[in-house]
Amino acid sequence: MKTFKQIRESLSEAVKPNDVLVKIQTNYRDPTKKGPTMMFDPKYILRALRKIVSPETKKALAGAYTDDNAIVHGKTNKTMARMELNMTLSELAKDIEKWTKANIKPMKPKAAIDRQSPTRAVIATDDKKAVQLKKSIHNARAKINVRIMKRKDGAKVYIDTDDKASLDSALKKVDIIIKK
Repeated sequence: MKTFKQIRESLSEAVKPNDVLVKIQTNYRDPTKKGPTMMFDPKYILRALRKIVSPETKKALAGAYTDDNAIVHGKTNKTMARMELNMTLSELAKDIEKWTKANIKPMKPKAAIDRQSPTRAVIATDDKKAVQLKKSIHNARAKINVRIMKRKDGAKVYIDTDDKASLDSALKKVDIIIKK
């Protein structure tokens, strides 16, 4: 059975993409004055944002916090987006996506060549370079087999050959392609 506190938190946590975040409301102390009011707790807004944004933006939001009506990046302390009047959660997410694309550069994994045996090498690289390597090196007649195994941070390219000389020639081609 849920306690009163758990029920209250579950109701206030339910921020939906079309919910308006900031509205103008009358001041409860002085009904003649009106001012902007946040409709949800900032931690629930951040939690809902993390659910609807892309994985790159989710990484950028990892250390983010709210400062008044602004979402601030945790590492750089730069404002990612501001919550304006009548702004919905989906509009705020779009603004944060734009900021992330403009300010956060995705890290490209460096290609690492690991020679596991005289006839096998493993290269860790990104997906585009992996496909390029397979197209240029794979040769069934010369018995140079290239396999690509995708990983979440790039890809691993496995090169298997019959002898050491053919592996050496394949690795020379790999060096040329990686340096491009």
